[in-house]
Amino acid sequence: MKFLLQNGHLIDPLTKLNSVESVYIDSGKVYLGIPQKKDGFKVIDCSGKIIVPGLIDAHCHLRDPGFEYKEDMSSGTQAALAGGFTSLFCMPNTIPVADNADTIEYIVDKSRQTGFVNVYPVGALTISSKGEKLADFDELKSHGAVSFSDDGHWMDNSDLMMRIMDYSAQTGTRIIQHCEDAKIAKNGVINQGEVSVKLKLPGIPSAAEYTAVFKDISLCEIMNGKLHIAHVSTKRSIEIIKQAKERSVDITCEVTPHHLILSHNDIKDDNAVYKVNPPLQSDEDRNALIEALKSGVIDIIATDHAPHADYEKDKGFLQSPFGMIGLETAFSLLYTHFVKQNIISLNDLVYKMSTKPAELFCLKNKGALKDGYDADITVIDCNEEYTIDPEYFFSKSINTPFNGKKVFGKVVYVFVGGNLSYHNGEILTDKASII
Repeated sequence: MKFLLQNGHLIDPLTKLNSVESVYIDSGKVYLGIPQKKDGFKVIDCSGKIIVPGLIDAHCHLRDPGFEYKEDMSSGTQAALAGGFTSLFCMPNTIPVADNADTIEYIVDKSRQTGFVNVYPVGALTISSKGEKLADFDELKSHGAVSFSDDGHWMDNSDLMMRIMDYSAQTGTRIIQHCEDAKIAKNGVINQGEVSVKLKLPGIPSAAEYTAVFKDISLCEIMNGKLHIAHVSTKRSIEIIKQAKERSVDITCEVTPHHLILSHNDIKDDNAVYKVNPPLQSDEDRNALIEALKSGVIDIIATDHAPHADYEKDKGFLQSPFGMIGLETAFSLLYTHFVKQNIISLNDLVYKMSTKPAELFCLKNKGALKDGYDADITVIDCNEEYTIDPEYFFSKSINTPFNGKKVFGKVVYVFVGGNLSYHNGEILTDKASII
């Protein structure tokens, strides 16, 4: 079906559009303006709403294959639609680990069969993510891997990391690193500080992150590679990244909504819904992240959507797994906390959640409302207030600390490849249907 979206406020950082305009969708592509012949177009009035390029999450966990009881391809991509996302990078910590062509093919094929958004697999750096033997990057890439990471396992072998950075330099592939030195973090479950002392829980020193950041940047600089640091969380890490960027090292980084909004002071008791890795840090760290977001030191925002079953997260900090979900709440939380408070602009938020991720990972025809680009489009009513309620989530999991939070920014329509896939809380399985 062909669509004409009229009277919406277009926000497109790439083309610098920030005004009320019309766009139309034809043959899966987006075009500015009004078509010469309106015959056959379904007209949608977007008055009072913003129209933005579909959001892109460069870091999430779909748990498929191997952990489908937490999330699967269908539920995870439906959750993405509800949050305004049209493209996802899924991390390789599956069973089996995405270190082989068969698993990458499985993810690609299943996303096409049962998924609702564009899914880009991230292949493992090493076999079984054990940090011992490199995966076959060329093979994984030829089957659909868009980047490589051992996700929650930091690559601490300097020799292997230099070889990885050399591959990055030769191919232009940006490598994603979870920067945490396990020898420093040890058995910690929460940020080391006054809250960990009060709750009598083993703490993770912030040095576990920033020493790993420093080492990885040093190796990236030596080998002229391209490095992306996942979920940066500490003030010292930001300082190291800023200094590296000033030296023109090709280093980028992401931050999560929960690290921007919450600190360890929000943890009042032994409630593992707040247990994430890296942990929620101090308010000083959180404020440094916000300043880095404003200044551009932080390149993108990613959810690190990490679903877990209720019975896994109700065991307290010591026994529950790390992680919280975020696909369905990210935009509205960030809009409410930072755009409405005039901390960052709406243009900057869209840039860091769509345009910049597409640029960093070379996603062709994504992240913009430019003539001929893929019609991945999100329409949001920023004036509509609603209450976050996990009962209505499409995700299989409900492990969010934002239950009951009132926010602005309701996703109204989502188009993926020109198909209307979501409208006002409804997943449209007949992707040519509307209203």
